[in-house]
Amino acid sequence: MDVSFLRSFPEVAITVNDLKVMGLDTFYGNTLLDAKALRMDFSLLPLFNKNLPRSIKYIGLQSANLDLIILNDTLTNYLITKPSKDSSMVEFKLEDYELNDCKLKYTDFTLPLEVNLANLNHKGSGDIADVVFDLNTSTTADSLTLVFDGFTYLTKVKASLDAVFHIDLDKQLFELKDNTLKVNKLTGTGDGYVQFLDDENMKLAASVKTTGNSFGDLISIFPYLSAYNTAKASGQATFTAEVNGVFNRLKSLYPAFDILIDIDNGSAVFESLNTPVKDVFADIRIKSTRPDMKDLEVDIRKLSMAVNNEKISGQLNIKNGMSDPLFKGNFLGGVNLENWTKAFPLPNLEMLKGRVDGKLDFSAKKSDIDKENYSAIVFDGQFKAANILYKAKGSPSISVASANLSASPQRVSVETGAINMGRSDAQLKGEILHPMAYFSVVKNITGKVALNSTLLDMNEWNSPSAIGATDLKPTFMPDLSAYKFSHIDADVKIDQLLFGNHVVSGMTGVGTLGLENVEVKTFRMNLDGSDLSFNGKLANVYSYFTGQGTLNGDLNVWAGSFDANKFMVKSESAAPVADSILFTVPERVNLKLNTKIDKLIYTNMELLNFTGDALVQDKTIALSGLSANTMGGKIGFDGLYSSKNTKPEFNVKLDLSKLEFVKAYEKFVTMKQLAPIAKYITGVFNTTLVMEGKLGKGMMPDFSSLTLSGFIETLSGYVKGFKPLAAVGDKLGIKELSQLELKDTRNWFDMKDGTVEVKEFTKNIAGIDLKGSGTHRVKGKMDYVFLLRIPREMMKKNVVTGTLDKGLSFLEKEAGKYGVSIGQGEFIDVKVNLGGTISSPTVSIIPVGTSGKSFKEEVNDEINDQINKAKDSLDKVIQKKKEEIKDTIRTRAEEEIEKAKGKAEEKAGEVIEQTKDKIKKEVESKVDTLVGKAVSDSLKKKAEEVLKDKSGKEIEDLKNKVKDWNPFKKKKAGGAP
Repeated sequence: MDVSFLRSFPEVAITVNDLKVMGLDTFYGNTLLDAKALRMDFSLLPLFNKNLPRSIKYIGLQSANLDLIILNDTLTNYLITKPSKDSSMVEFKLEDYELNDCKLKYTDFTLPLEVNLANLNHKGSGDIADVVFDLNTSTTADSLTLVFDGFTYLTKVKASLDAVFHIDLDKQLFELKDNTLKVNKLTGTGDGYVQFLDDENMKLAASVKTTGNSFGDLISIFPYLSAYNTAKASGQATFTAEVNGVFNRLKSLYPAFDILIDIDNGSAVFESLNTPVKDVFADIRIKSTRPDMKDLEVDIRKLSMAVNNEKISGQLNIKNGMSDPLFKGNFLGGVNLENWTKAFPLPNLEMLKGRVDGKLDFSAKKSDIDKENYSAIVFDGQFKAANILYKAKGSPSISVASANLSASPQRVSVETGAINMGRSDAQLKGEILHPMAYFSVVKNITGKVALNSTLLDMNEWNSPSAIGATDLKPTFMPDLSAYKFSHIDADVKIDQLLFGNHVVSGMTGVGTLGLENVEVKTFRMNLDGSDLSFNGKLANVYSYFTGQGTLNGDLNVWAGSFDANKFMVKSESAAPVADSILFTVPERVNLKLNTKIDKLIYTNMELLNFTGDALVQDKTIALSGLSANTMGGKIGFDGLYSSKNTKPEFNVKLDLSKLEFVKAYEKFVTMKQLAPIAKYITGVFNTTLVMEGKLGKGMMPDFSSLTLSGFIETLSGYVKGFKPLAAVGDKLGIKELSQLELKDTRNWFDMKDGTVEVKEFTKNIAGIDLKGSGTHRVKGKMDYVFLLRIPREMMKKNVVTGTLDKGLSFLEKEAGKYGVSIGQGEFIDVKVNLGGTISSPTVSIIPVGTSGKSFKEEVNDEINDQINKAKDSLDKVIQKKKEEIKDTIRTRAEEEIEKAKGKAEEKAGEVIEQTKDKIKKEVESKVDTLVGKAVSDSLKKKAEEVLKDKSGKEIEDLKNKVKDWNPFKKKKAGGAP
């Protein structure tokens, strides 16, 4: 920020450099303002007189990009200020403002309208602080593009406007006077005003006309021709427009207007060309006098032009345009395309030949079209094309041997001969039924088309040079919502299609193509040797591509053998790019895929009988019920992938059944990082785990963000070649530890902050009790502790045989170092600390004493001890239980006695006594049974609590976490899977 007291004395000039204003919420990622400099001049007088208000007298923007967006009547990206309670706000007593070398983009989706201005310079001066004032303005722009309702009216034209605006803020009146507008060579003047009567109504009065009246000036603003200069032009052209009345968008009320375009005997020759476009005549009038525009009339009495004496001409008249319009007109012409290339500038064209002839007469009322009253409709035409040859720079040539179109009120039929596009070929045949329904809002256009090809080589058309030099793209799509129920039945047959390194053969498809709804009834092809087919439906297609709706769909996909690797980016060909690729799930999509693939090749895995469902919704993919056979076992997979944030996130549950350790280690990158010991295990295992985190480069998990819980169950196997175990087995002289046998083991593990924690487990291996737990960092160090309870008899036996004498000697020697006696006891306890890394481990063996019991015996003793302690505390519970049962049964007895009283009086006593005896026996029996069960249940529960407190509460929590995993719970609230 710069502050200057001299630059604009007596004001102080404050300049903010490199200013950026970014959008939030709906407009997140949109840059409202990006300016090299923003300068504001403030009055100095309030510094010396506090009674004077602070004021801004000048604002200027230098080299700024402004992007103004209106989404609807209440949502715009430039209304960014918040209400303020400060009554001493700065006043805007602007006298001058300007924009220097700026770019402005204005997008109004309510119209829809887009205006782009480049190299914009604008100045304004006047006593803006007053209620009534004149604003003197001067504006120039090197490039102006205007798109309205899907049609481009101006393309990169030069424009300037010098005008005075008379503004009356009390009356909300803005009047234009003393102005001169220039667009390329066309000059015009206008006057009028706009007055905002209230929130809904706006009064307009304007008169615009051209002053040069030259045909050459007029064509300089045509969207396509505006980029080219004419070497010579003649003829007259005038444009006038009158507008007067009230506009109310909400009530669809419009001012009266009258627009006239007249071209008389126009002629032009463009630079570098020598053939003129001649005999250009146009007499066009568009007018309406009613606010509802029911009398709208479009009258093109004359429209024609000629090149080399080949003339095309037409007429069009539309009456009562907004009620029951009558459409009437004709077209007639025949051209040699090569002659016309000599008259119009076509910079990317290398060759255009052939001939096109056509004629069309039509006359119809909308009411007759709606009723399909064909006898009252005239729609008769014929178009023929022959020997067409088209060649653009950098693109293959296109030739059409013949094409014929015939039109009647009932149908438009099209049929072509051979179409050759480079190496590709095609033939097209089709028809549109009831074509005049285009002018109706209640009738639908239907039809059918058949496409046949022996070869389509898409690689010829995918190079940048084939695309051409144009960078124009439609900002808005035209409003075609009235035709959303129209559809075309399509039948496609392509013998061979090439794209990239892929070959598609035998492609056939039948479906219905609509503006909003697409139904693929059958689609089959062979892709790189794999049979593939799918069917399904898509809805809201047009609404999706216009940004107004969500694409819905349900597709079924089947494949025989599919190699997904062929569709992935090769790291060796584009390593920097591939590393940074992160798949972004599109928004406004609700698409369900039901998949079945006999053999899927993905990365280094071969998955057989792959099935599953995928739901694409809200920038998230939900996978459910995925399963496949691989590596001799089976994989089950459910989860979510979300690209809502900068780094994609995932939350999955994985079930692996009867897989081989070695193969899984080779195939799964996560196993290499999380369970590196798997490299040394031969055998079969099961595992279930839940995992969530973020994805980094190359779509690989970011292990620092990973949280993971689950278990691994070894059905059978051996640990071989693992250096730490080999070292322990060698020092203790126990060969069973060098080649550790694993069978029916289950180990629970947890991971957080890049550290994997294996929960405590107990196992007996070859008669040796083993208890272990610990952690290891991903690509880091280990910290595991194992307690071995070795039977003394095993050690003695080894001494007698002489095979493991060094093991006992080693332990006695180490025990002496730590002051521990191992001379007594049935078992010798040894602590093993495992550190370092898998490739460079560190091992320490420490004798910790002796024991007389195994781990299992100790646990049983402890449980029994706890149960005995619990018996005393259960006495009161038992007694209370008895009383509760007796009370319950007494109540039932009283009910039975009451029933007995209702019987005959003489039998009442006998029945009552029998009932008492029966209830007494039932009470005694039930109390004993239930109390006995209560004692048993209570002791059992107490024993389970002891076990859980001693060795398994954390494991129980992990079990619940895996069992209760449901990443879809947040989605269910919104109606998703």
